[in-house]
Amino acid sequence: RTKEKEVPGSSYLIYSGTSMAAPYVSGVIGLMLSKNPQLSQNAVEFILKHSVDFIDSDKYIGSGKINAFKSLQLNRIPKIVAEIKSPVNGEQIRKLVDVIGTASGNYRLEYGSGVYPKNLIEITSGKRKHNEILIKWDVSNLSDGEYTLKLTVEKDDEKVEDYARVKVANEF
Repeated sequence: RTKEKEVPGSSYLIYSGTSMAAPYVSGVIGLMLSKNPQLSQNAVEFILKHSVDFIDSDKYIGSGKINAFKSLQLNRIPKIVAEIKSPVNGEQIRKLVDVIGTASGNYRLEYGSGVYPKNLIEITSGKRKHNEILIKWDVSNLSDGEYTLKLTVEKDDEKVEDYARVKVANEF
C-alpha cells in the first residue's frame, strides 16, 4: 500500500511501501544479473537477504535496507549453509521447542529479545548438521513476547547467518 505525502515548498511527493521498494529491488537484481547472468533465483534471493544494511527498529521490517554495493560484492552464494527450518518466522512457541536446521560448518545458535535484538545469548554450538534438531530449546522460563533466533555458520573464510523471529506464549 502506497502512502502519499506532499513535500512543502516543492513539486515532489513522498511515497512509501512495497510499491516503492519494488523498483529499487528490481534495479539491484538487474545490476547483479548484468554482472553475473548465471545467478539462479535462489542465489539472487540469498544475496539480497545477506547484503542488506541492518536497521534498528522495534517492528519487523524485513531483512534490512537494500545495499546495491554489497549485493555486487557478494554476487555469489557461499559454499556453506545456515538455515533455520523450524520454528518458522512468526510461529508461536511454548515450553520445549525443537529447533531444526542445517549448518554446513561450525555453528552457533543464539537468541535475543525483540525483533532486532542488541544482545544475544548462546543456546548451543556444534559442527555440521543437515535438517536435524540443533537443540531442544526450553523457553518455559522466558517471558512471553517476541524473540529472534540467530544461526551463524562458519567454515574456512566464509560466514553465513539465518534468522527466525518467534513469539513465546507460555501463559494462556
